Amino acid sequence: MAFNFSMENFQEFFVLPDDAHDQVKVTWMPKENVNVKFYYLEKSIDNVKFDVWKKSKGLDANASSQKLFEVDFEPAPGWSYYRIREELRNGKVNHTPAIPVFIGIERLKKATRITPQSLVKDKRQKVSLSNYDGKSFVLVLRDRDGYEYLYDKPIRVNSAGLYIEYGTGMPSGPYTITASSLELLIGLTIFVN
Repeated sequence: MAFNFSMENFQEFFVLPDDAHDQVKVTWMPKENVNVKFYYLEKSIDNVKFDVWKKSKGLDANASSQKLFEVDFEPAPGWSYYRIREELRNGKVNHTPAIPVFIGIERLKKATRITPQSLVKDKRQKVSLSNYDGKSFVLVLRDRDGYEYLYDKPIRVNSAGLYIEYGTGMPSGPYTITASSLELLIGLTIFVN
């Protein structure tokens, strides 16, 4: 069965690892007037073969928009990829992009490099960073010492690349984006000035 890649029916979709409790929390908010029969929450360890770990009833077109929340109490250690497949009442099937999460960060030695496999098929794909200036994404940022930070406020772009304005409580310096609600940002460097 072929799926259409689409975020058009979602106001938001976040996947957040909770390493302290070995859980992954998934939240999403459908747009209003979307007639969804079921949501299938799927996960994968290789970003190729996905299994359903939760099935949730959808919303009628006249239902008001609401934030939905599920917790995966049995995530795989290491990298996993989470997405939502939606089955519309008209028979159409869409899925969100996969979002990578890492469970087990506390068990790693400092400076161990953790990067998911590429989510971009063509590694030569060009990304226009200016499209993301002032926009907010959920980012997991890793500094040179191996510490990771969760960041969900606007990012900025200048001629040197991505940066976060000083005053966020994060130490200044370069960070690697190890997970993101926007797949194309994974693996890029972002600076705190």
